[in-house]
Amino acid sequence: MKRTSKTEEVPEGSGEARSDSKAGHPLSRRKNVLRGAAFIVCVLFLLAAVLFWRLSGQGREGEPVSVPQEAVMAGTAGEGAYFLLSAMEDAQEQIQVESCMALSDGENFSLSGTAQRIPANDDGRFYLFALEVYEESIPEGEEPIAQTEAARNFTLTAAINEYQADSHLYDKFVVAVKQNGRYLAVSTPHYITNPEAIADYTAAFPDVDSIKGLLVDSQKLGTTELDELGVKHAVYNVPLSRLLGPTTDKNYPTITYTYNGKDYKLNGRVVSEYDYAFSTLTEKGIVTTAILLNDKSEDYPQMIHPLS
Repeated sequence: MKRTSKTEEVPEGSGEARSDSKAGHPLSRRKNVLRGAAFIVCVLFLLAAVLFWRLSGQGREGEPVSVPQEAVMAGTAGEGAYFLLSAMEDAQEQIQVESCMALSDGENFSLSGTAQRIPANDDGRFYLFALEVYEESIPEGEEPIAQTEAARNFTLTAAINEYQADSHLYDKFVVAVKQNGRYLAVSTPHYITNPEAIADYTAAFPDVDSIKGLLVDSQKLGTTELDELGVKHAVYNVPLSRLLGPTTDKNYPTITYTYNGKDYKLNGRVVSEYDYAFSTLTEKGIVTTAILLNDKSEDYPQMIHPLS
């Protein structure tokens, strides 16, 4: 008897061949699905293992850690210095600043921090840099204002230089190490958090018995309307364009104000007007908040950034 195949031959061009093979069997399809699921589980397990390895640290405790180059943020054009912020690949490689405070002597401040691991460096030192608020990198040629031995717990102390041209009162500070002859910041920026500690005027904030407040109309200062309304808080807008600049009024001469070694000219007449307004409100027992408005002025175009 002639043996025949289970698969019937179909003439060419007649469409799909019918087959009784196991390829289309439901059990076979389930096996394929299970194989795919097993492959996905294996991939996820490998990814989890790699992530755990990275988070657990690649170096032994206490060894210097090399900062990954891809985590370094280059300075802006022309500065040519490296700066490292929160883009560090491993948070354990970053110095944690615990405090940055003015000292009781009124002349110095200290920045204290901790290091889980000491970043790789050339000389075993931590350096403190003072940056302007707008700077995002350590400028080329910038010198540190303090330094100390690199340790797990450290403190850096420097002078505030209040009222001087190199005042650091409103600067931001970063800790850096020297790596391959260049300074590399290894902390996020921090400011002095208690500037009031060196303030010349330390009067307590006025205590009033009401929260009622108004944006005061200067025409109402000489009337009893504010008293009748029971106003205890006032807001007063001060446009900088009115305040700045010299005056030719002999009765109210130009006021020269020196700040951080630089002289500023203020309009004596305008200052007198605000002095009258604020003293009148104070006599009425009203707490006054002055809001400085950086308004646009043709006389002082430098007050507005050209890209704003």
